[in-house]
Amino acid sequence: GTVVNALGERMKPYLPQVCGTIKYRLNNKSSKVRMQSADLIGRIANVLKICNEDQLLGHLGVVLFEYLGEEYPEVLGSILGGLKAVVNVIGMTKM
Repeated sequence: GTVVNALGERMKPYLPQVCGTIKYRLNNKSSKVRMQSADLIGRIANVLKICNEDQLLGHLGVVLFEYLGEEYPEVLGSILGGLKAVVNVIGMTKM
């Protein structure tokens, strides 16, 4: 998250791969890994907006929405935090 925020707009070519890895890790068996992935989405949402990756942001928002059935409360909290960050950045109308 820190590196992505520090690079800002220069991160644009790497964002699809980073988001693909985050989506892969959201499917992980370990609850801590899923929690970290959801937290990371929340931390890099602003950079995705700066790089005009609205479509990628919308897709991550839909993926997080699908994970609202998470059984662990701490992971669910991270998913809600990530979803909140995505909605704050792109707006509810583009979800």
